[in-house]
Amino acid sequence: MTNKLSSKKKNPNPKTDHLKEYQFKPGQIGNPGGRPKLPEDLKKARKLNQIEVGRIINKYMNMAIGEIILDAESGTLTALEAMIGKIIVEAHKFGDYSRVNFLFDRMIGKVTDKMEIKVPKPTMVKLLDGSAILLGNEKEDEE
Repeated sequence: MTNKLSSKKKNPNPKTDHLKEYQFKPGQIGNPGGRPKLPEDLKKARKLNQIEVGRIINKYMNMAIGEIILDAESGTLTALEAMIGKIIVEAHKFGDYSRVNFLFDRMIGKVTDKMEIKVPKPTMVKLLDGSAILLGNEKEDEE
């Protein structure tokens, strides 16, 4: 009975043999130095850009669509202002609010989908229709 792995080693593959010298050796890692650190001046520039993007988004989210279009037609906008304005106008025009979500993700960060609500003790809550429901975990109370 022959081992399939050992038979592969014996049969050279002319298509990949020239790459063997570039393959990682056992125990070798691909990036021993890790990702290079970002220089301090670039970190500051990135932070300033984040602040500027937030300012522009806030400005245009509080304007009427017509005002944004007039602003864009003035020819005095920066490229960043023009891009953000266009995203907002097209979101409104096409009803594609994933564009606005994109902007909010850049401004305030992505919202996590997980939500946990803990009610420490069972609590009776009266609803508007006059009925009531019990919230909370009775098992937690027993412990």
